[in-house]
Amino acid sequence: MSERRQLAVAGEAGIETVAATVSTQPPWTLTLTFPDGRVATAQAPDLFSALEAVRLELEGCGLLVCCQGARPDVFPSGMSRQMAGGRRAYRLRAGRRATEEDLVDILDPAGCDDVVAVEEQHDAVQRFHAG
Repeated sequence: MSERRQLAVAGEAGIETVAATVSTQPPWTLTLTFPDGRVATAQAPDLFSALEAVRLELEGCGLLVCCQGARPDVFPSGMSRQMAGGRRAYRLRAGRRATEEDLVDILDPAGCDDVVAVEEQHDAVQRFHAG
């Protein structure tokens, strides 16, 4: 089973809307189809990992996916990855333990100015946990 939704992708040429096909059960797969027919797809142990793989592919082309899962302050817990396939992740806030209220759908829209590259996200999460 899968669901379809739309995501924004930002690059030097501006922002474009792409069609996303997301699996709702294993095998966890994410496919982004651009208006010109280009496709970026990944299959991974969970959806967050699939999103990261697609993001890395697109970053090589100078593109960022504008979704909650690409924010520097959003990252899934191990339990979220195991129990919910990595579809939901915690919004991390300094000085607070994450609660259920901090869970976001990784494919919900985020401002294109609010997202970062995969490596920057990992660095931000490491700094959060170190601090």
